[in-house]
Parts: sequence; C-alpha cells; structure tokens
Amino acid sequence: MRYKASYGPSELLDPSTNAWVPLTADLKSSLEADGTWNGRFSQPPPELDLDPGDAGPGFAIDSRMPGLMSEEELDRFGLGAVKVGARNFQTAADNLQGFDNTDGVLYKLIRETVAAVGPEVAVEMVLRLG
Repeated sequence: MRYKASYGPSELLDPSTNAWVPLTADLKSSLEADGTWNGRFSQPPPELDLDPGDAGPGFAIDSRMPGLMSEEELDRFGLGAVKVGARNFQTAADNLQGFDNTDGVLYKLIRETVAAVGPEVAVEMVLRLG
C-alpha cells in the first residue's frame, strides 16, 4: 500500500487492535526499513472467543471486523424498516414472522447485512431471500 503515502493525511489499520493510526513519517520510514508489522504497535491482538468454523449470521459483528457499523449505530438504525423481498413480494423486515426474535437467523442476517453496507445503502436496498 505504498500509494497511500502519496495522499495525506493517510491512516493504516493496526491489525492488533483494529484501530486506524496516522501514517506518520516515522511509521513510513519504519515500514520501508522492514515491511512487516512486527513491533509497530504496543498491544497484542484482542482475544476473541470466536471459532470461525462456527461462523453464522452475526459472526462478522461479533468479530468486531473493521469498517462495520458499531453496535450503537445498529441499535439506532431502524432494522425493521429494511425492505426484504422473496419470490414475488416485498415488505419491511418487521412484518416478517420471526424478525422480533433477536437471537434468530433472520434478525441476525438483516443486522449483519446493514452493518456491512452502512445506513445510506441499507435504507435503499431490498434484501432478497431465496
């Protein structure tokens, strides 16, 4: 990602904390000397009690993947208004049986999709099932 240094201000993702850090002159010269992340950041990666083999709806949110909407943003977003389509009908998510079960697959699928696409796209999209 050397091209990022040509644009400013630039940030790089710290893989150990999933936090964005400024691409300073010191960090740039350090990366040019040794292209690995070894010793660049002070904290070890966070321990997550997740098994990718058990991945299902909600896994990306639970893993705190960078770039997804936060839990707070998702709580403020009206998930029930997301348009869902299947076969020859379309309706709001909160009209679907089972959507009110926050531990259910349908709710988690819609929540994770909204987290990934963001609120601007989510209000316009139709999530097609089947």
